[in-house]
Amino acid sequence: MRAGLRMRSHEIARGDFDLIEKALLIVHRDQEKATWSPLRLPTKFSVVWAVTQAQGTIDNGGLQYFFENDWPGNPSYSFFSNALKVIGALEAANTIDAAVAMFPSNQPETDLELRRNVMEIAEQNGRNQSPFYQLSSKLIELGGETMMSLAAYIPLCSLCIS
Repeated sequence: MRAGLRMRSHEIARGDFDLIEKALLIVHRDQEKATWSPLRLPTKFSVVWAVTQAQGTIDNGGLQYFFENDWPGNPSYSFFSNALKVIGALEAANTIDAAVAMFPSNQPETDLELRRNVMEIAEQNGRNQSPFYQLSSKLIELGGETMMSLAAYIPLCSLCIS
């Protein structure tokens, strides 16, 4: 196995990590502009943004962090699961969709208080027993595979990286 970069519960090959980092420099190039939004990015860039943001956030704090985040441009959660589907990370996409389905709203991304309340109720029997915790664990376990799928996607979508 090639030398890799350790991320939470998974390892990413140095070359894959470097490729993703270079792509992120392009994706975030104009982020300081007031008009920047992941929703305005070309698809190949928004996919890289959504996958790295979702996986990085979940790796750091599970779905709780993911759902507590008010994402720039307020994308729907399907924006993230669709990006995962584009790179072929279907199990991760379905896991996010399953978590979103636990909310009693068709648009939980628009109501931070609702998201916090639902997650708080879900954790009443203990954090490790929460359905969000179980799905978070699954997404973390899939993280290495997800990031390798992203690294494979980058050259396929002709993302210019030199």
